[in-house]
Amino acid sequence: VAHLFVDAFFLVDIGALAPFYVECLDSWRAGSSLNFTIGPTDPPLLFVIKMLKVCRIFKMTRQYSSVSILWETISNSGRKLVIPFFFLMIIVIIFGMLFFTGETHCHCAPDQTFLNGVGEMVCRTVGTDRDTFPFCDKMIKLDEEAREYIEAGFSVLVNNEGRPVDMTSAFKGIWLALVTMTSVGY
Repeated sequence: VAHLFVDAFFLVDIGALAPFYVECLDSWRAGSSLNFTIGPTDPPLLFVIKMLKVCRIFKMTRQYSSVSILWETISNSGRKLVIPFFFLMIIVIIFGMLFFTGETHCHCAPDQTFLNGVGEMVCRTVGTDRDTFPFCDKMIKLDEEAREYIEAGFSVLVNNEGRPVDMTSAFKGIWLALVTMTSVGY
């Protein structure tokens, strides 16, 4: 029996079958009907176990000899691909930060806004820390969506037109750069 646990195909079978039995035991423990969907569970460990259903795809590798050729190719060229992937990540981080800084113009906090004479909410530069980025280099009239955020007590990142930006963190810019550079084919 000990030799089974070093066999990769046996471990794939265990990983593919375990979620079914775990879900059966969980529904029996909770007294509910079986739910074979992948979604949030309580406790979260069950979600991880449910995700092991993906291992079923690896069971198909036994049937095709071309999979062993693919695996051999990946293992032979893996060390040679480290440098290109390293430079890809560096370039993605640089462009991600450029996307973020290009999209975001100003950080407006509730204490940095006021209503002007005609009832428009304006983000002001007075009292802001100009050593931090992004700062407001001019007064920006906020649109209705940004105004709702400010009135609710939230800070908001806005562009030159006063609209809230979708790229609220540098990580979103990095994700955009990664998806762009890897899906276009560069």
